[in-house]
Amino acid sequence: NLELTEQVIALARKCQAGRLVDVSSIAVYGWPDPSRLPIDETFAYDPVGPYGHSKVACETKVVESGLPYTIVQPSITYGPGDTNGMIDKMLRMIAKGFFVTPGLGDTRVQLVYIDDLARIVLLAAASPDTLGQRFIATYRDPIFVGDLIKLLGLTVGRTTMPFGPPKALLQQAAKVFEVLDGAKLWPGEPPLTREKLDTISVDRAYRTEKMRKLL
Repeated sequence: NLELTEQVIALARKCQAGRLVDVSSIAVYGWPDPSRLPIDETFAYDPVGPYGHSKVACETKVVESGLPYTIVQPSITYGPGDTNGMIDKMLRMIAKGFFVTPGLGDTRVQLVYIDDLARIVLLAAASPDTLGQRFIATYRDPIFVGDLIKLLGLTVGRTTMPFGPPKALLQQAAKVFEVLDGAKLWPGEPPLTREKLDTISVDRAYRTEKMRKLL
């Protein structure tokens, strides 16, 4: 992510681009204290894992580049063409009967459909109001993980259990998969890691007022 961003910055300088739009991620905010939800753009960077850290580094590079910029921070994105995202992986696992609901499924995630995100990015690129701004790009309301799993099950024609093992137990299983993966004893990508588990078991919600005001 960082290397590609540096290449784009160099190209933008060379062609004297009127605006550099950095598609970042809500991952830059990590997993804040649940008592502080919902998250907004005033929250400090607190990334978890290499992906979140790379996105913070990219945003920093863009801001320090001296170029006119806008930073868009999408939430979990889904839609046609997604072959390796969270929703795609969940659909595949549910279709095979391999997906397990973490606990009661009562944590929340926030999503955005790819067509809507593309429209948001294009609007942000053209708007004078977004110059030098960064904003969270997601739908207004989060969805409970249990409800999301139910919808995905309907999509692929599989009935899913509304609840599952507690997170603490799944964390132990995730550690086993991580060890197997580290020792090259698991073919391909492990189905469960602690970071993957956190993605659907850590409660979070985001504010969209800034996006709505700017656009």
